[in-house]
Amino acid sequence: MLDPSAVKKQVVKSLSAARWRARADLDRLDRGAERWAYERAARADAERFAEVERFCLFVGFPRCGGSLTGAMLDAHPDMVIAHELGALRKVGIGYSRAALFAATMRADRQFAARGFVNQDDVFEIPGQWQGRVRRLRVIGDKNAGDSSLRLLDDPTLIDRLQTTVGVPVRVIVVVRHPSDNIARIARRGPLSVLTAAARYDDIARVVGTVLDAAGDGALVVHHEDTVADPRASLRRMAAFLDVDAPDDWLDACAELVLPSPRLARDAVEWSPAERMVVAEIIGRYDFLRRYVAG
Repeated sequence: MLDPSAVKKQVVKSLSAARWRARADLDRLDRGAERWAYERAARADAERFAEVERFCLFVGFPRCGGSLTGAMLDAHPDMVIAHELGALRKVGIGYSRAALFAATMRADRQFAARGFVNQDDVFEIPGQWQGRVRRLRVIGDKNAGDSSLRLLDDPTLIDRLQTTVGVPVRVIVVVRHPSDNIARIARRGPLSVLTAAARYDDIARVVGTVLDAAGDGALVVHHEDTVADPRASLRRMAAFLDVDAPDDWLDACAELVLPSPRLARDAVEWSPAERMVVAEIIGRYDFLRRYVAG
């Protein structure tokens, strides 16, 4: 004899499975349509894409000063650095070189159309090249936090990015004092300081692995150095990416930089245990060693 309740459960289970399969099929169709649209859009910039010499990928931490760094590089006449494109996600779902570059250009133009606003900050650099380009020598993505989390799940994504773009990948890691970074992550969450510190440590582990693997193909940029001397910091990044550093670009970017870094750590009440956790994180990673006494 059939059990009506058992039959009902089986029907519900079958319907749920069917809905899941339908949703997955729709997601695949959406991704395919997205890639196809960017493949078509890439035709308009095919000549520019042929000139690309480097792909610049930001890896690292959210709330670290990376948006400022990315905006200044994007203002260079020969670079397009998209604001939070998610390049590794696109590589992971099969984007071609042309589609990835077209998506990068579109994201850059969209950020310009929004007035270069990211949450409460405006990253407009008047008179420079944000949202447009003179000669496309460097193209890239400023989405460090997303890149790190994706590499935590799939460390092969950088190799796949390298294969996709067909030019050298250059990694930039923007770092600031971990106490300031963790405080900003906690306040934006909102999260407890210890939870924010655990997330920071996960990302730091990825960054350490990427820096070891990339060698000379990676550059650590300390936010405090950029604030103290933005022109020197920008010259260093330009040399790393093999582009020149025009004086007008350096001067215009320097105007955007605040006279001193924001010390988010001062807005948080730190327990002795929390301070100890931060000190232990700093001690584990070579790229954080300068902050040992801070």
